[in-house]
Amino acid sequence: MVLLYKAIGAEVFVVSSGAEAEVALKKIALVDNSEYAVVFIEESVYAGIRDDIQERLTKRPLPSVIPVPSGKTEKGKSFSLKRLSHIVEKAVGTDIS
Repeated sequence: MVLLYKAIGAEVFVVSSGAEAEVALKKIALVDNSEYAVVFIEESVYAGIRDDIQERLTKRPLPSVIPVPSGKTEKGKSFSLKRLSHIVEKAVGTDIS
């Protein structure tokens, strides 16, 4: 998955746990004047981030931190797909799924 993001020119931060993700997010997303508008994070890693950090991330207008499904997610159990659907529904005013 990392190579895919690199191929399209995205800056990639490789982490393997929620704790490592918290350190990276504090440097790139939880600072004033972040240079990032969108941060994609695999939901398996996002699930390991402390609730208080997740709450701080959702209250900030930018960057938008978006959990995405990983290959480890069982079909139908992806909270990130549900969250993305909710975000799209809020943006366009209707459920498009």
